Amino acid sequence: MSQFYRVLPDPKANQRWYLKSPVDSNGQEVDPRSFTSCNRYESVLPLRLPIRRDGKPVAFNFCDFDMIVTQKYLNNALQDLVGNSIQRIPVEVDASEEKYEILNVLDAVECISEGRSEFTKWTEDSGRPDKIGQFRMITKLFIDPEKARAHTIFRVKEWKIALIIDESVKRLLEKNSASSIIFQPVN
Repeated sequence: MSQFYRVLPDPKANQRWYLKSPVDSNGQEVDPRSFTSCNRYESVLPLRLPIRRDGKPVAFNFCDFDMIVTQKYLNNALQDLVGNSIQRIPVEVDASEEKYEILNVLDAVECISEGRSEFTKWTEDSGRPDKIGQFRMITKLFIDPEKARAHTIFRVKEWKIALIIDESVKRLLEKNSASSIIFQPVN
């Protein structure tokens, strides 16, 4: 059975830059959740990413709402491995000559192992009746690997902030020096 990992920002990578939400050619912010909902993005292009905090550029970036921005060379290799599970959206990053893309992961898998995970859910007392029963926060995520076995990269359907990869994608990211991220086992 495959091992799966949640990809997270490396808390020790404190010298890295931080990128803002994308903006269109008119300077209007584009909701970064457009790229974490597992839906194909079919709207305004070109996009630009302002820098929130200067620092060392990295190949794999978590931006607002866990939108992912990666260097194009990394996505080239990733596309060969994961095929149509991702959409690549070119984006210009302020003050950078490198080519970057928003990595829009299109697969969503319903796979949370509630018996092993630690979480809270929205309740009637939370003041958000539209979210009652949904996950509010997950402090320790575990998935059912059997439900995920046909996937190499995906977001968790019940909590799309979580990006999950299998062992083959982990090896590819490590081989291509994707810095500023860590891999947390989830099964």
